[in-house]
Amino acid sequence: MKTRPLAAATLLAVLLSAGCNKSSPATERKLAELEQQAADAKRRQQELEKELAEQKLAAERDAIERERMRIEQDRLDMERQQGEAAAAAAEELRRREAELATREGKVELLNSQLETKQEELEKRGEELSEKDRELAGREALDDARERTRPDDTPAGDYGMFYESLSPYGSWFETPDYGYVWQPVVVRNGSWRPYLHGRWACTDRGWTWMSDEPFGWATYHYGRWALCRGYGWVWVPGSEWAPSWVCWRSSGNHVGWAPLPPETLAYRGRSWDSTVEASFGIGALWFNFVETRNFCEPIHHHCLPYTQNDIYIHQTVNITHIHVKDNRVICGGPTYGDIARQTKRKPPFYRIEEDRKARPGHDPIHMRYRVEEGRLRVARPVISSDWDETVKPRHIKGRIESFDVERKEPLKPEVRDLVRQTREQNRKKTQQPEDPPRVDRPTRVEERPLPRQPDPTPGNREVAGRDPKPVSPKAESRTEEPRVQVLPKGNEPNGGKGRREEGGMTQQEKNNEIAVKLQEELRRQNDKIRVLPKDAGPEKPDPLPRPDSRNEATRNERQELEKQRETERRNQLDKQRETERQQRMEQERQQQIEETRRQQQREAERQQREAERQQQREMERQQQREAERQQQQMEEARRQQQREMERQQQREAERQQQRMEESRREQQREAERQQERSRQQRSEEEQRGRGKNR
Repeated sequence: MKTRPLAAATLLAVLLSAGCNKSSPATERKLAELEQQAADAKRRQQELEKELAEQKLAAERDAIERERMRIEQDRLDMERQQGEAAAAAAEELRRREAELATREGKVELLNSQLETKQEELEKRGEELSEKDRELAGREALDDARERTRPDDTPAGDYGMFYESLSPYGSWFETPDYGYVWQPVVVRNGSWRPYLHGRWACTDRGWTWMSDEPFGWATYHYGRWALCRGYGWVWVPGSEWAPSWVCWRSSGNHVGWAPLPPETLAYRGRSWDSTVEASFGIGALWFNFVETRNFCEPIHHHCLPYTQNDIYIHQTVNITHIHVKDNRVICGGPTYGDIARQTKRKPPFYRIEEDRKARPGHDPIHMRYRVEEGRLRVARPVISSDWDETVKPRHIKGRIESFDVERKEPLKPEVRDLVRQTREQNRKKTQQPEDPPRVDRPTRVEERPLPRQPDPTPGNREVAGRDPKPVSPKAESRTEEPRVQVLPKGNEPNGGKGRREEGGMTQQEKNNEIAVKLQEELRRQNDKIRVLPKDAGPEKPDPLPRPDSRNEATRNERQELEKQRETERRNQLDKQRETERQQRMEQERQQQIEETRRQQQREAERQQREAERQQQREMERQQQREAERQQQQMEEARRQQQREMERQQQREAERQQQRMEESRREQQREAERQQERSRQQRSEEEQRGRGKNR
């Protein structure tokens, strides 16, 4: 590259020298030499450039080759990793297939055991007399053990419901029913109460065996209501029953609907077929199934509720809820009617109550258990004496307009009874066991300030003279200092005050101090106004007459007026201080209330966030479960397809073998015929030769 400017300079010098002396031969030769040198330099430059380009190309080829080798190595590594992953996946697949086979074996074993137990239960059910079989599901069966067993189990309150049901739903406050609960699954439009589970015939009628973790409470205590705009909500109650539903039946269909919350006001009452019309239970409340599927899992066989109007007209109400020996019997269809229409006779159980069961972190122990013909259910004793004072820890909101979906409006007497029952319960819960303490401050009777004797004609004095002194008894009676108190209705905090430690409000303390001050002033006045023993009543003089005794009395009265004025000032100062303290206390309480509201809002926000997180987690679990089930179904389908392909292949191979054998048999038969033909020809030839001879 450096030769190019050198050649250009040389050529320029040659041209200049040639321009100066064109006619010199030496110059021409020199010019020719220089031109030759310039051409050589140019040729060498081109060679160098070509060599440089070749070197760059070789370096680029080398880099490309190295990159190709690296890519090939990465490809080999990737293939090796994929092979290992495929081997691991195949091993995992084989392991899962083995586990699936093991689980299928266990399921088959459990199914066989379940069928055996079912057969045993059916045999036991057959052992019932015909009368008991007809009454089962409609009437209670006698059981002396239940009647004679003492009930010494401690009772719980509604807090048991508030705490245990909060993880599965939200609590709302309503003006008519208090606190109501709504499960999260209500967001699924197809969910309804008494749907996810099955019915069992027991000695107390038809008992609902729920598959939901909150079923121990919501289907045996309280009532359900269908609220417009909100869906199904549950109202707590304290009375336990196998179920709280009304029944409808026909030859081919059975239906049931939850009792409305107004029936809570009729504790211990029996219900018949009139309950549906009395409380306006509409068609949307019912679930219907075919009678032959009544004892199966309901949600698999429940008929569309959009057709409930049709089933309502085809069925009649057969509700027979009654109380016997302090036990609620949920009577519906008879055991005999159900047994005649089902594929197999439904089992019959004796209910065994677990009254010591308490909900905890694990709801499984609150589920029902079947043990040798007995249905063990969790039935904690609930007392509603103080339920109005117990509140849920987290309240999602308030439903101002709680409009229940009804076929017909409630009757006025029903609404009045429900309202009276709620008022009685509220008053009952507001009555403390201890003697009530006075919440309002003790009032001190207001008395006027002491007045001087009126200038009556018999007691009028001339200017400059003091009135006649009175006796200590009279003066102590007429000169009581006035204690200023707040008028009725203007006490701080609405007259109730806030109770401090010791059970006394600040206003009560202030009034007690005022009463003590009044007594102290009375004692001081009695000491000051004690007259000498020889002091007697004097007649007022018509003219002023200087007297040392009058002068002393005047000084005493001035001193007394000063003391009174000082006491009044002190009392006013104390009252102002008390009012200031009360204002400060009010401000402090307002700040505490504001902080509490902020904490409540934060807790509600955290609860909503937790609910959303729980909902998302549930959705993810459902999605994973659906994906897992889909994978299992796909795997089963592929396995079935492979089995079918293997069967088809084996069948094709067998057909091919049969065809091959048939072809070989035909070939052998053709060969035998050819052999016979050859033998016949040879025989004919021999006979021909014999004739020729």
